[in-house]
Amino acid sequence: MKRVLSLFFVMLLTLVLVGCTKRIQLAEKKYEAQTETTNIEIKEISMPIEVKKDENIDNVVISYYSDEEYKLNVTMTLSSKTLVLKREQDTTAFAPTITFQSGCKTIIYLPKTYEGSLKINNANGSLSVDDVSLTTLDINLTNGAINLNSLTVTESLKIDNANGAININSSTIEKINIESANGSLNVNDTNVNGRFTTDLTNGSTKFNNVVANEYELKATNGETNLKNIDCNVLLSVKVVTGSIEIELKGNQSEYKTTLSTTVGSAIGETTSGAKSVSCETSVGSIEVKYLG
Repeated sequence: MKRVLSLFFVMLLTLVLVGCTKRIQLAEKKYEAQTETTNIEIKEISMPIEVKKDENIDNVVISYYSDEEYKLNVTMTLSSKTLVLKREQDTTAFAPTITFQSGCKTIIYLPKTYEGSLKINNANGSLSVDDVSLTTLDINLTNGAINLNSLTVTESLKIDNANGAININSSTIEKINIESANGSLNVNDTNVNGRFTTDLTNGSTKFNNVVANEYELKATNGETNLKNIDCNVLLSVKVVTGSIEIELKGNQSEYKTTLSTTVGSAIGETTSGAKSVSCETSVGSIEVKYLG
């Protein structure tokens, strides 16, 4: 009897596990907004997302994939001019995990006149945003790389990413706040009018040709390499484990630089200047150069 019961439970467990994953074929769909949109929210669609400008449209257009078992719904709230793309998820017990054909992605096309907000909350899938103007950009990803290119953000950029590299290129942004658990941060040819704040757990930080009024960069584990940096007021770098290398535009006399490391060398400290630079690491060397 015990043998029969054991066999029954093994068979039941097998059926449950087999039923945990279901592969389906999604159909491509398109939504075209019929009125002006000032806010866009993308929620838990679990596939790659692209946002780009289209000079041939007057209102927002969304290309996406959906079906009866993997429902992506688009809703428009006219009073707040908010467009929401959200997946309806099956929350019942033993609901299968849905998988679908490769190549599926969501693309948001913005008219050239769009200057509203964009908020993205996604579990799985990369994100790319290219050549658009926004008031605010708020990104929360669990798994996936983030690529931001040629952006204008007039108020703020906020990123919270658990796993995946973050790349920002050729952009003008009022202020930036980035938190990341695992993944590198790479910023190139970018102007930040206000404060640039980062807090990384595991991953390197690499900047090249970046301008900001103030920098506050924190990391637990990872190298920090900043080249061709223009700092108007303050540059603060705090790392637990990892070396720090910085190249600052301007003369050494412009900066008051303090360096602190427990294990490693520290080169480039200065005692006068209107701009403040502070670098700390527990394990790793520090070197600050002045490009003149």
